[in-house]
Amino acid sequence: MAKREKNKTPTTDQQEIELSNSLILGAYSIDDNGDFQNDLSALKYLKKTYWNTPQDVNFNLKEIYESMKIDARPHNYLERLKSLTRFIQENPENIIKNNKVDADFVCFRGVLKYVLASFYCHQGWIVEAVKLKGTIYMALITNCLMEPLDYLTIFENCIVTSDPNKDSVAVIKPSASEFHFVMSKKINDIKLLFGGECDAIISDEPVESLDDLRNSKLIEIKSRGDKSRHYMDYFRDYKKLHWWCQSSIASIDSIYLGKRDENDIVKTIEKIDVESLETPEKSQKFWNKNVCLHRLREFLRNVQVDMEDVNDPRTVYRYEWKERFTTNWKNQFPMFPDIMQDRGMLSEDYVLFINNL
Repeated sequence: MAKREKNKTPTTDQQEIELSNSLILGAYSIDDNGDFQNDLSALKYLKKTYWNTPQDVNFNLKEIYESMKIDARPHNYLERLKSLTRFIQENPENIIKNNKVDADFVCFRGVLKYVLASFYCHQGWIVEAVKLKGTIYMALITNCLMEPLDYLTIFENCIVTSDPNKDSVAVIKPSASEFHFVMSKKINDIKLLFGGECDAIISDEPVESLDDLRNSKLIEIKSRGDKSRHYMDYFRDYKKLHWWCQSSIASIDSIYLGKRDENDIVKTIEKIDVESLETPEKSQKFWNKNVCLHRLREFLRNVQVDMEDVNDPRTVYRYEWKERFTTNWKNQFPMFPDIMQDRGMLSEDYVLFINNL
């Protein structure tokens, strides 16, 4: 029987983790009603006006927000996992091999982001996992809350369009629709299949196929204020960590950043290269990417060991990372799971589909 990896603090001089480039396997949309659509209808494009940065703008986010009737949207990570498995079920090509899903883990990008950041981050998280036909499915567990659309969402809609050939200055009314990519990636010998929300892409022409999407450039859109020295320290330390974890795992190399003043007016848009967010390897003053990658591989490997003899999607393994300020957080790894009964992580239709392959 395989053994768990020893609990040891990762360091910057550990052996490099081998991380493959992410390969886009497909994409799907979630419409305004929260329903799965096996198409590209929710895809957004960065307006060509903003391709070249830095440039000055004048977006009063508070004024735009108050002028629109904006509804909150549901945010449920279990539903995100179910939409991802729905995509697998309806698009088995390039995903199903030898009568099973060709991946060790299936999850949404948020799981990977939080585990990557856990050694340095003060936030706690809970990940639940089930196993079906050799593949482990993971989801972040949170309360199903109605998430209000914030100023970042407003800013996104200032600079994106649904048609790359229509570069209107009009602001798209925010909606609950989302465009999700599906990617594969390897971290050493562990194969991941994950979904993630895509803010926008850069493309001269409308994307109509998988090849078109692969030839386009996926980007992240962010917004931050420049209000104080304390905030700048927070950005340098905490925000850069999360942005790097989120973007690098999906091989996204550019972030378009809207810089707000004290009145929440975006004055400047600039492009940040994701590679520039990394802390120099010889300094651990803030955070180090090698430590993050070792933490992710260690977590994934230990989940594999814990669930080695499991093949029942009704058996749930729960992993909890405590908040940094409530526990001896550096010594929490390897986490040992609580074992529970099914939370309905996988739909009955999907379980039947996989078992009948």
